[in-house]
Amino acid sequence: MMLKNLRKKLFEATSIYSLVFTRISLGCLISYEGFRYIFSKQDWIYWYFVKPRFHFKYYGFDWIEPLPSNGMYWLFYALTFSGFLIAIGAFYRIAIIFFTLGFTYIFLIDQVRYLNHFYMMILFCTLMCFMPAHRYCSVDAYLRPKIKTNVIDFWSIFLLRTQMEIILIFAGIVKINYDWLHFMPLKYWLADGNKISFLDYLFHQPWAAAVASYGTIILHVAGAPLLLWKPSRIYVFVIYCIFHIANSLTFNIGIFPWMTIAFTLIFFAPNWPAKILKLPQNPQDKIFHQAEISKQKLIIWLMAIWIFIQVFLPLRNLFYSGYVLWNHEGHDFSWRMKIQDVAGESSFLITDKNSGEQRNIIYGEKDTLHCHPDMILEFAHHLRDNAKEYGRDVVVHAHSSCSLNRRSQQVFVNPNIDLAKEKRGFAPYKWIMPFDPRTR
Repeated sequence: MMLKNLRKKLFEATSIYSLVFTRISLGCLISYEGFRYIFSKQDWIYWYFVKPRFHFKYYGFDWIEPLPSNGMYWLFYALTFSGFLIAIGAFYRIAIIFFTLGFTYIFLIDQVRYLNHFYMMILFCTLMCFMPAHRYCSVDAYLRPKIKTNVIDFWSIFLLRTQMEIILIFAGIVKINYDWLHFMPLKYWLADGNKISFLDYLFHQPWAAAVASYGTIILHVAGAPLLLWKPSRIYVFVIYCIFHIANSLTFNIGIFPWMTIAFTLIFFAPNWPAKILKLPQNPQDKIFHQAEISKQKLIIWLMAIWIFIQVFLPLRNLFYSGYVLWNHEGHDFSWRMKIQDVAGESSFLITDKNSGEQRNIIYGEKDTLHCHPDMILEFAHHLRDNAKEYGRDVVVHAHSSCSLNRRSQQVFVNPNIDLAKEKRGFAPYKWIMPFDPRTR
């Protein structure tokens, strides 16, 4: 009976307006981010994707390479234009699928470029590929009046809300760790100074780091569920807006605050844009047809699998021993946003097994791989494979040290391990040195 009632709720007719708003805001954010890259003074496309001769790949995606010549620039142009098409609802299905695939490709080119809001963008775009967000207030609905409707199945709204709940709640849960509860690294970041004078004064108060650290946890762990409760929803949303705007003024985190604010509006009644803009709210039932029972069950199963994966990924660090902020195992894709301050230095000693000749390579790029074991191992394999091209069989040792949350540097990699023999994968890396939290 419970499952039957759930299925009935998921497939009941509901207003399309909040889904349309999500589509428009998503398209605008896509285009804005594209313009940021295309017109950046530092030419991010060139420095991130064209110039580097070596890219750190995600495990299993070693085969992905940047497009040759000006291909990366043209791809960014096309993705930026697809954001415009998504916003106006023109060729929506083609545009959203093209952007999702293209942006995922860019995301997978280099693990160094991992950002939580890029991952979040991919997740929401993937979901939107399967939702009828173009059936109202769109070019598609204007050109094809038969598809126009202001009614959809509720499961679209439910799934977007569930995805936001997972992101927000885990963003709080992951902060319940030793360092964050002792105001690290937040107390250092706040003390570094802020370009906004009143925030600078506020952040230098002795209680600021404590309020910010514990307040962030409470806001996400308790505030996110309260978004589902109508009496508290508007108040929590206003607090979230203040929180994200303060983050935007304090940290360089791109579109993440604005994207989160826009997507959090999905928790309000599905017809909220219609009430504000005085749009027609009478259901157009002539277009709305409930899916067959077999199709409904398939959608529910797919939703259940998606939700399980989204919950599992942030929890997978529980299968590893050690401190996740140190060993980085299970760190990515788990909503650990602005949670650590790392710095380090690394060098690689290459020894020819036959001649005994040694060569020391210092990896000088700031904070790229020094505290990321998978990148360290991948670069060691790159050095090994490069030596093989010249007919050499080599041993590769890494001398890497890392500072977590501005502690003194600690040895990160066991210098006696030949990384050329170690395998990449999801199993724990036994060559990572244990973390000593007492180090200052």
